[in-house]
Amino acid sequence: MSNIVLEKVIRDAAVNIRGTIFYKSVQILAYADDSDIIGRTQSAMIEAFTSLEKAAKDMNLFINQDKAKYMPVTKKSHAYYPHHLEVGSYKFQVIHSFTYLGSDVSCNNDMSAEIQKRVLAANRCFHGLRKHLRSHLTSKNTKILMYKILIRPVLTHASETWTLSKTNERQLSLFERKEL
Repeated sequence: MSNIVLEKVIRDAAVNIRGTIFYKSVQILAYADDSDIIGRTQSAMIEAFTSLEKAAKDMNLFINQDKAKYMPVTKKSHAYYPHHLEVGSYKFQVIHSFTYLGSDVSCNNDMSAEIQKRVLAANRCFHGLRKHLRSHLTSKNTKILMYKILIRPVLTHASETWTLSKTNERQLSLFERKEL
């Protein structure tokens, strides 16, 4: 039910939800009760937030100021940013990273922490299956299938959004060589 209400609020806010941020100034990502407003500029983001807040109030929904955060993504150092962003009566804490749908998003787009988290989770998965993977009773094809179906998805969750450095690529290759 919450997804249907959220969809109506976004439509009533009249924020263009088609396409990607590459072709417009604002994009909204939403799932269940989590929403992200991505804006090319702070003013575009504030304008989208104001429209979204008004549409939410019309549906008797309210923004939880304690859960809502602001993360600027710029080439500038975050030392120059204030600790809070004020929009109307709201005061949002400025952050450097957050978790959205299980993936870490950082202000400098560094995927190292996210990849390290995924490698650790895949290692835990591998060690949980170690008895079966090391068994002589399990065929090689079954072991490969177990890796592809049970371990690799844990490692590559949300990998389509990653921008990899050579170090990240080496880290992922090392994990795969080690486990296979």
